[in-house]
Amino acid sequence: MGRAAGRALQKNSEKIAESLADSSMKGHVQSARLLLELADAAEKLARDAGDRRGPSQALRLSEEPEWESTQIDAPDNTSGRATKKS
Repeated sequence: MGRAAGRALQKNSEKIAESLADSSMKGHVQSARLLLELADAAEKLARDAGDRRGPSQALRLSEEPEWESTQIDAPDNTSGRATKKS
């Protein structure tokens, strides 16, 4: 029964939210409270899940221009200090 209720909520979530909003506008306080609780819960879930509605971090990074490195000469000795080349 719980699964069926979950599917019904998922399928009709937009209609339910609109109905709650309409009821809230008519002065039904319980509808307004429920709508706010649902919005808060959805926001928390989105934050906790990293909000997967947008592009992934990997996709955003892949769309960035490729980084061009500059060559830095490595030290000639093991002391970590650069030395003059003759």
